[in-house]
Amino acid sequence: MRVIFFGTLCAFSTSPLRLLIEAGHEIRAVVIPARRTSGDRPLVPHSPAPPASIPMADATTPLSIVSLAREHRLPVYQIQRLADAETLDALTQLHADIACVACFSKRIPAALLTVPRWGFLNIHPSLLPHYRGPYPLFWMFQQGERRFGVTIHFMDEQLDTGDISAQAEVDLPDGLPGEEADNTLSQYGAELLRDVLSQLETGRLTRRAQPPGGSYFSAPQTSDFVIDPTWSAQRAFNFMRGTNDWLRSYPIEVAGHRFKLKQALFYAGHEILDRPYRLWGDQIDIQFSPGVLRALLE
Repeated sequence: MRVIFFGTLCAFSTSPLRLLIEAGHEIRAVVIPARRTSGDRPLVPHSPAPPASIPMADATTPLSIVSLAREHRLPVYQIQRLADAETLDALTQLHADIACVACFSKRIPAALLTVPRWGFLNIHPSLLPHYRGPYPLFWMFQQGERRFGVTIHFMDEQLDTGDISAQAEVDLPDGLPGEEADNTLSQYGAELLRDVLSQLETGRLTRRAQPPGGSYFSAPQTSDFVIDPTWSAQRAFNFMRGTNDWLRSYPIEVAGHRFKLKQALFYAGHEILDRPYRLWGDQIDIQFSPGVLRALLE
């Protein structure tokens, strides 16, 4: 199939693009968002400046969709203004069957959604309709969620509300770092997307409307990193480990004292301290409900 791939330099975009290439699909273009500056054209060849995103791949990242595209001699574009006539015309000229999206940080306008023959498919790292929004993995860890998964859905004018074409629950172990969790969900999403395209190509793809309800979360704020001692120690441990790539501290107030936690070391799910917390040099044990978390202090 003729595919336009939309992504960013984040690791979540890499596995889907790689698998689409390996599956033999014709990648007509790889599109990444660009920072907008005065005088920029809406669609320009890729330049070294990375698009803004949190968390973003840095110089230590071994592979990004840009380097993968260059390896396979695929055209790469930075898009400044998605709804601009020049952008729409350029993408229309690619005559794509489908557009595939993985971790793209700009909203797709309605006019662009109709450019590919079969529209846009998005890989969303949650079990929709739950955890709609730009950073679902952060919020699943923050909310103490234990059911993780990936959804392939058609995109519409709203955010993460389009028809579902495939979905899979994914087991994530306790304490998995955010980068590894992101990579695991990306790989599952890539495999689902490959199967969806195969079904679409042969006319066997089914799609269903999302059920009512669900939830939406916007970008996290500083206050969203605060940890509550009424949580379980397991929840606090998984939240800190799962959001480690944000490089933020985790404030907590225990027995009238404020601390900033830097790194979760381990937790004991049923241990009970004889006091609300215990200090060990640059480490602290904190009584949660239930369990005890040991962490490094900032």
